[in-house]
Amino acid sequence: MSVTHRTVFNEQIPELTTPRITFQIVDEAGTGFEPSTLTLTLYNVKTGAMLNSRDHQNVVDAAGVTVDAQGQVVWQTSAEDMAILVATESLEVHVALLEWSWSLGTKHGKHELEFHVRNLTEVPA
Repeated sequence: MSVTHRTVFNEQIPELTTPRITFQIVDEAGTGFEPSTLTLTLYNVKTGAMLNSRDHQNVVDAAGVTVDAQGQVVWQTSAEDMAILVATESLEVHVALLEWSWSLGTKHGKHELEFHVRNLTEVPA
C-alpha cells in the first residue's frame, strides 16, 4: 500500500530565503510514525533541473530534515533550495518530493510539496 499526499503553497516564497516546512507522516489509518527511510528530491517543474543536489537524497535526520516518532517532519530549507534557476523567469514552480518506507520496506508513502518561488531582481546571485 502506498500513501501519497500533496501540498501546494499558494503564497509566493522570495528566492534565496529559508522557510521552515512542516508536515506529518501518517499510515493508512492516519496514525503518525517514524519511517524506516526518507528521501528528498527537489526540482524545477518547467526545466526538470534538480535544486541543491537533492535527487533522492537521504534525509533521515540529515540535510536540514528531522522526523520524530510521531511522524512530524521539519525541513529547515536552505537558500539553495529556494534558488531561481532561470534568471528570466519572474516565478518558478519547484516541487519537493519526500518518499518514505515502513513495515520492513513493504509499505511506501510520498508527499509532494509545490512551491512558487519569486525572482527578486535585486537579490545578488
